[in-house]
Amino acid sequence: RCRHAGIRPLRPDEIQRLGQGIGRIAAEHRLPVTTCCEAADLSAYGIEHGACISRELLEAACGGPLRLEPDRHQRTGCGCAASVDLGAYNTCRNDCIYCYASDSPAAVARRTAMYDPAGEVLCGRLDGTESITERKMESCRELQLRL
Repeated sequence: RCRHAGIRPLRPDEIQRLGQGIGRIAAEHRLPVTTCCEAADLSAYGIEHGACISRELLEAACGGPLRLEPDRHQRTGCGCAASVDLGAYNTCRNDCIYCYASDSPAAVARRTAMYDPAGEVLCGRLDGTESITERKMESCRELQLRL
């Protein structure tokens, strides 16, 4: 979708210029900026490597320390903790060009037309031919205090 919209990968010099500009604006407004899985070092502009699903974010949300593993199913360099997606592909109507979870506006329209508030799944109904596997989940809460 990005290629069809005329969006191309940035060259290293463009990444540095963009980082410099974003870093300047963020500093003026005291906003933190982090990258997601980028190889470029933008620390000179106040931009550090980050994670979408970081230990700090999850521990703040859960109110205490957690035992977390890195997400091994992501790209090299990803700093995210292992997590479970709760969404469904082709169900968001925002139509962001860069979104990996939407194939096209038509696919989203078809899928969201099947939305059923009383259904077992987000969009559509189960017909009995599905293979459903329950995932064994364990708490990540760390009961041992840290100093």
